[in-house]
Amino acid sequence: MDFDQEIIADFLGEYADAQIEAEKILTIWDKSGLSDSSIHTLFRVVHSIKGNFRMMYLAHLSETIHQLEDILGLLRDNKRPLCPGLTILISTTLEQCKEFSKHIFTGQNRDEEIKTLNFVLIDLHQSSTDNFAHALRYALQTIDTINFFGQDYCCKKLIHHLDTEEQDRTLNPVPYLHDQSTKKQLEFFKRLATQSENYPPDRQNRCELILHLTSHMNASLDYPVNPVQLEAAVYMHDIGMRFLPSELINSNSPYTEKQRQLMQTHTQLGFELMRMIPDWEEAALMIQQHHERYDGLGYPHALKNVEICEGAKLLAIGDAYAAMRKKQTDETVKNNSMYTIMEIEDGKGKQFDPKWVAAFDQMIDILDL
Repeated sequence: MDFDQEIIADFLGEYADAQIEAEKILTIWDKSGLSDSSIHTLFRVVHSIKGNFRMMYLAHLSETIHQLEDILGLLRDNKRPLCPGLTILISTTLEQCKEFSKHIFTGQNRDEEIKTLNFVLIDLHQSSTDNFAHALRYALQTIDTINFFGQDYCCKKLIHHLDTEEQDRTLNPVPYLHDQSTKKQLEFFKRLATQSENYPPDRQNRCELILHLTSHMNASLDYPVNPVQLEAAVYMHDIGMRFLPSELINSNSPYTEKQRQLMQTHTQLGFELMRMIPDWEEAALMIQQHHERYDGLGYPHALKNVEICEGAKLLAIGDAYAAMRKKQTDETVKNNSMYTIMEIEDGKGKQFDPKWVAAFDQMIDILDL
């Protein structure tokens, strides 16, 4: 995507102002602790940064700031302590997000680094109160290895904090109990999806397309769907197909009623498989319901409108779009692309939730799909 230089300058100027305001609050926290007014002010600053990332169509960075908001929410609700190093985490996250955006504006890809930062923030948010300090230490260590700092943040503060903690650990060794189970499980789901896409060949890179589209749609509506659960559901939504006869999946003939019913069992198979893995209940429900329809004519339970979870409504559009796009040939991409968009539009209020179709329309004009 090409970025207007004047818009970039305005964005970076506003970001710098927001950083200054955030640093003033964090300095007070280090000296005097939390106060209701200061945390509400920081929420406003961070939320403004998230909104600016969305306006610049930087969905991954908007998601990063969203994860930071979730951690601030735990502090505000007194569900987590203000541990030493937490203000450093906030400062370094804001600084690295700014540096990532600068790289993106010059055409560089920082998806892997951004995804790593997202994972450590998610892990920190999901850690227990007892394990919060250990998870925070791991987050700071990871941020240090990412090492994207500009001139507005002195990383000496981070290095000093980690060195001091290392000395404390040497004197008083405490086993580090926090793990990266969420990240590892997502990587496993992705490997399963990649293997499944190798056959038949017309499904290659399908999950990547669906995830790209649905993540941006989700960001455009301020994340009504948990991004981590959505990613898992995208990877695993058709895993149930692997348990069906290959002649059924590859058939070019119209299905008999018996074959149609058998094909429709793939959503329930995927749901039951995912439900057996702890902490993926939301993703399991998205998988079960992603062939339900807004008008109630879908399967497996003929749910309608509000009975369908938001993630399933979102996934339904991504899945339908990818299925239609993968039928294109190089000679007909332009025409078929417009046809595909018209098909999604035609399903508004019938197959698809109008709210998510509006998000699709917004994103499809921006994304290079």
